[in-house]
Amino acid sequence: EGAVLAGHVRDRLNAIDALGQQLRLRTSGAPRRLAEKLRARVEAAGVVVDAARFAQEAALLADRVDVAEELERLAAHVGLGRTLTSGRKLDFLCQELLREANTIGSKCQDADAAHVVVELKAEIERMREQVQNVE
Repeated sequence: EGAVLAGHVRDRLNAIDALGQQLRLRTSGAPRRLAEKLRARVEAAGVVVDAARFAQEAALLADRVDVAEELERLAAHVGLGRTLTSGRKLDFLCQELLREANTIGSKCQDADAAHVVVELKAEIERMREQVQNVE
């Protein structure tokens, strides 16, 4: 039974990793797209903005939607999960995975990316259920 549960946990980790890769592809250009959108809005409003000021605002907005660090931590957690055997440690790992997923979800501006985040959270919850069976 333990081997079967371990296989399910591995499957969930693989699914979480795949969803993280999808998010990486979907969000890689988000800061640039947001800056372009801001530029278009400013031009459409006919407002003249100092280039340095615009760059500063664009950088602040870009930082708010950049999920690269969260995706790196998600991948690191998946890697760690593949080495753990303790149900308690895997349960804590699920908490960390969910924390990263929530942060990514709060930063995403793209509806398609948000749908991937929902699926990511569902996979993490499925894993958590399996892990709690291990305990």
